[in-house]
Amino acid sequence: MHLAGAQEGLRAGLLNVLDSGELLGERVIRYPELLDSLPAVSVDVESLNRSFTARLQSLRRTERMNQVRRFKLMTEFKILVEWLSGGALGEIQEKLSLLADCCVEHAAHWGTIAVPIAGQHDDAPWAIVALGKLGGRELAVHSDLDLVVVYDGDPTDSATFVRFQSFVEALQGFI
Repeated sequence: MHLAGAQEGLRAGLLNVLDSGELLGERVIRYPELLDSLPAVSVDVESLNRSFTARLQSLRRTERMNQVRRFKLMTEFKILVEWLSGGALGEIQEKLSLLADCCVEHAAHWGTIAVPIAGQHDDAPWAIVALGKLGGRELAVHSDLDLVVVYDGDPTDSATFVRFQSFVEALQGFI
């Protein structure tokens, strides 16, 4: 009986995914292992934060950008399946915003971007500021990540500017 219920949950989830449009259907085709997440249960935001951070920190150094992208695509899929199953829009937006925050933080601080990363140098404190939907914790699937990198430095120091410009370009290429 339990197997029949699981199959029904999988069937209903798959129909929801395929009926929602191309985005999620294409992800299932590309990553068939996502079928396992269709009858998944909702997880609270704090638990997601801990699991996102742990998962991103566990990734190997080699091919890390591809692993982070794959993690992001697969996790986004799971969050959207939750929404299709009747999840509250505000909670879904919070989870998508958390996922984006974790991926950007990982890229900026944990060496995903292969350029001299700002912040590895104490001479120029810096921050990434989220504006728009991400800044308001209202991120949706096709929302842009409106990010601004600010740093404290001498405006005439072209070497620091070039280093930060390279960092921003690499971050943009990653995201």
